[in-house]
Amino acid sequence: MSPEPLANPPEGKPVSNTSAVSVGTRIFADTADLGESPPLPHFPRSTGFLGRVSQGKSIVDHSEDISVDLPRLRKLDPLHSLGLDRQEYEPPHSRVALSILSMFLRNKTRGQEAFSQAAEICGNSLLGKELEAIAQNIVDGAGFADQIQAHPKLFGWMAGQFVLIGEKSGGIPASLERYLALREQLDTNRNAPMPARTTRYTRDFALIASEVFGMTGELDDALRIAASEQPKRFRKSVADVIVSIRDGLEVGDSFEGAGKTRLFSFKFDPLFIRSVRVGCKTGNLEKILRAFGSESWSLQRL
Repeated sequence: MSPEPLANPPEGKPVSNTSAVSVGTRIFADTADLGESPPLPHFPRSTGFLGRVSQGKSIVDHSEDISVDLPRLRKLDPLHSLGLDRQEYEPPHSRVALSILSMFLRNKTRGQEAFSQAAEICGNSLLGKELEAIAQNIVDGAGFADQIQAHPKLFGWMAGQFVLIGEKSGGIPASLERYLALREQLDTNRNAPMPARTTRYTRDFALIASEVFGMTGELDDALRIAASEQPKRFRKSVADVIVSIRDGLEVGDSFEGAGKTRLFSFKFDPLFIRSVRVGCKTGNLEKILRAFGSESWSLQRL
């Protein structure tokens, strides 16, 4: 069966009955009578058009046309928006430096003098140089809390958050003392027995959250700061909890639903979720979280 000729060929240019491809209103013909090679059909990379020849008839598939680039909407990762995209840590010499600073501040020593004297008695030459440089920055007009936050590799990110809370409440020495006491409690907990099915991460998280919640009364800040030094899986789940609470979901339900929608995220154990529900119901969330995170935890408390 011979192929049918194309209807209405271009004037003055005969078209043979060989293969031809018609795309839209453009006709491309392959014939010896033209005397020159015709241009090949051009299909843009962003289009879904598919042109082909079947039994001498031109066929164009218009089933998928994506020639217009549409804007891509990407959901912002809550880890990034909440500042939990990286795991924080406690630097090696931060506790020594903060203990000395806390002692001088408790004795009404000014910020610049506190850093200078801490540099002299810290017993570490490298740490002393860092503290002396910070003292000079304060002389030049920098604030005490700003300098603690500006050196997370020296003092730690969490210490900067505690100092910031103390600055807002007018009690930086008290905030430093609470931070140092919290660190001692965390060290104690690592060697203490834990309830079954309760991880150390959950226990540390509960203790830190109770401390920050007691200082600020803001649950968002408490959960965010408490999760900052936990593994990424844990931080993912806490970020989902914070987003759910902001969306109006009950706190206990937010913790229960965390980890169910993300791959490789952390699932909170039922004992912790039950504790949170009891704390919210009775209005003693700080006390319940502190009890859960302490070494003297007992199921009889519930």
